[in-house]
Amino acid sequence: MHTHSYQDPPYVYPVYLDILTDTPLTVRHIFEDNHNWGAFRIAEKDNLRDVEINEVNKMLSCKDESRGFFTYLCERCGTLLKVHFGCNSRICSSCGKNHTDKWARSLQNALWGIPHRHVALTIPEAL
Repeated sequence: MHTHSYQDPPYVYPVYLDILTDTPLTVRHIFEDNHNWGAFRIAEKDNLRDVEINEVNKMLSCKDESRGFFTYLCERCGTLLKVHFGCNSRICSSCGKNHTDKWARSLQNALWGIPHRHVALTIPEAL
């Protein structure tokens, strides 16, 4: 039995994955697994901005039937294909990649025609 305290930072949110399944690990799975998003929202209710909550909620409903869908019909074989609308959230594993690729293309066009590398540096919060 696992017990967790969300009172003292840093918070640890366990993720339980069945390694025997072929289900790919996604950002959505991490947020939904073990009710991680709900626990985090409760623990951080005073620190979360509306934009953060909205982006996560959009991502959690990505490709859900409630967002709408297109239905395609193959006139040759009669097969129906339902394609659900994405969320267009920046943090979504599938929709966010589209935004990142678009940003990378626009950045590539803005840079000089010389070899370059993109490096992201982070500093621990304690510093």
